[in-house]
Amino acid sequence: MDIGEGEMQSATFPFPKYPERAIEILWKDPGTKTAPEAADIFGRKSRWHAVHGITLGTSAHELERLNDRPFRWTFKNDGTDMAQELISWRGGSLEKAFPGDGRVILELEMTL
Repeated sequence: MDIGEGEMQSATFPFPKYPERAIEILWKDPGTKTAPEAADIFGRKSRWHAVHGITLGTSAHELERLNDRPFRWTFKNDGTDMAQELISWRGGSLEKAFPGDGRVILELEMTL
């Protein structure tokens, strides 16, 4: 799969015929496939979830409720096409749930 900047990496897609079970797994060592580096889910709905039931479609309002306080997100761009969105849980419950490299990626959708 394409991991950006024209780089390709071997990935595993265990349930390709079942959209709600679809997940892609990138490996730290693609040759042995023994240590997952990342697992990504996509689409509108998924059976996969993180702690507290966080999954596709979880709203920002629900994340703040689970965090027991508002969180803050900022957008950083170092001048390249590799911009980052950074979330600060501001000492809330989810800060403990997503330590180190654990992360939630928010994709905002406009509703009318």
